[in-house]
Amino acid sequence: MSQYTTDDLLYLIEANGGPKGLDLSGKDLAGMDLSATTIEEKAAEYRELRGTAPPWYSLNTRGINLKCARLWEAKLTRADISHADLAGAVLAGAYLHSVYMPSADLEGAVLVGTHLEGADLTDANLRGANLRRAHMGGSTLTGADLSGANLTGAHVEPEQLETTRSIEGAHL
Repeated sequence: MSQYTTDDLLYLIEANGGPKGLDLSGKDLAGMDLSATTIEEKAAEYRELRGTAPPWYSLNTRGINLKCARLWEAKLTRADISHADLAGAVLAGAYLHSVYMPSADLEGAVLVGTHLEGADLTDANLRGANLRRAHMGGSTLTGADLSGANLTGAHVEPEQLETTRSIEGAHL
């Protein structure tokens, strides 16, 4: 069980002035519902009250905005972060076992040594992501874009890579 509620996390992002530089390293966010549906509903309520989009909402992905946040060794096991904007985020050593993150934007994210076993990365944008030594056994990469990603030493099966949209320019 997460040490935070969804509302707690949204408050932290807002209090930080947005996700950039927000340090959630080592935090337990396991099982959190940060799904696109939940975030859209909360964003609609926020806009109704304040007349503006919240800093924790990504207009790019229509999900949670954690762009450039620090999630070093954070625990997101079994969390729902569908459509999350994690572009440029640092998730090195994070625990993302069985995380549900289809259509997430992880462009340029640092995922060195991240545990992604059983993760659903369907249609995710992983262009230029650093996945060195990432543990990806059993993860779903169908339609994912791994163009230019660094997969050196990553634990990933050739069959998983065959289902991606692109691995052009990736370092294997």
